[in-house]
Amino acid sequence: MSEMSGVFGVNENPPAGTDVDFDYDGVIINSGDYLRVERDEKAKGITVNSGGRLQIDWVEINKGDQPFPDFWNHYTQDTIINSGGRMDVVSGYAQNTQINVGGIQNVYGPIIRYEDDVTWKSTYVVPEELISAIDTTIDGGTQTTIAANTLRTTVNDGGRLAMHGGTADSLTVNAGGIAKIYTQDEISYDGEVSFRRVNFSGRTVNMTINGGSAYLYASTSATGTQIGAGGVLTVNADAEAFDTTVSAGGSLIVLGSGRASDTVLNGGSVHVATGGLVDNVTINSGNLYLYGGAILDGTVNVNGTVVLDDVAM
Repeated sequence: MSEMSGVFGVNENPPAGTDVDFDYDGVIINSGDYLRVERDEKAKGITVNSGGRLQIDWVEINKGDQPFPDFWNHYTQDTIINSGGRMDVVSGYAQNTQINVGGIQNVYGPIIRYEDDVTWKSTYVVPEELISAIDTTIDGGTQTTIAANTLRTTVNDGGRLAMHGGTADSLTVNAGGIAKIYTQDEISYDGEVSFRRVNFSGRTVNMTINGGSAYLYASTSATGTQIGAGGVLTVNADAEAFDTTVSAGGSLIVLGSGRASDTVLNGGSVHVATGGLVDNVTINSGNLYLYGGAILDGTVNVNGTVVLDDVAM
């Protein structure tokens, strides 16, 4: 189930056969240098070295801008961030970015306020049709996303992804890579005298874990995850994993108050701790471990092994 992959083709520039006039092409940003890509500007082939900073600047995006032309026309392509370099995607989007060891990229999603003309109540959303980072490769560096949608991020050995709200579609976590999925709370001004807390849940769709580790924290979810050899998905309290397939050598860990639904084991293992819940499990091969106080619910099809342990995990 990937709502984003089919929608976001229009977010990937330039379309085939289109010539784009880039405002910045091949610029090298060294220590003390700061390049700001402003409204309607585009940059390609930028290298950010130690002490340098690249920013895709903020532009106002609101309901009246649909289909959000200011977002579509404001981007970078083929950026390399080296050790000590930093890139901030404040608005618009970054495509085909490589974050090397010690490099940092911060990605902020476009939070849009809609106001009901009758009730005057405000709704804050991160539109699914706006994706802030596409085809990012984290090669030992760090990417932090805040209420942002991403597509086809790859986390390699030593790489770190910290995702605070938004949706990550087709995220791949390879051996030695770590992805942590959180929920983002924002304090937003609402009217003349009041503030309100806005919650943006983090979720992954069609994630692949090949030897790396991914963690779901409270109020987050993962749908359609594939866990390969050496890969581990940990579902913490109040997080949920749906439609997970665990292959040989892979592991799904469900901690207390976490939940895993519609899980298929093809040679891997599922560990359910005290207070954890797993429902609708198919074990073609592999092991399901239920520790003292774990909850097993729904349909269970067993061709592998179920291990019951009175010891709390």
